Amino acid sequence: MTTIENPIIKGMAPDPSIIRVGADYYIATSTFHWNPAVQIFHSTDLANWELSSYALTNHEVDLRGTSTPAGIWAPIFLMIPNPRNTG
Repeated sequence: MTTIENPIIKGMAPDPSIIRVGADYYIATSTFHWNPAVQIFHSTDLANWELSSYALTNHEVDLRGTSTPAGIWAPIFLMIPNPRNTG
């Protein structure tokens, strides 16, 4: 049996949202005021995770001048079927 050590994602990775796409798993996490924003992690076994990308990379959301509670909180993954996908 494989032993999984917590935390599965080191560092700050609050409010995780997870989705499975085929054999792959993805987690998105809050980044609050940080840019790039919304970390995207990838795993194939739910135990080993790598930072794959960011959802927002070019300051798409301008948070300058906002109060402390403002920011990117609790992202969510949704799988939306492609109506043109016939496979």
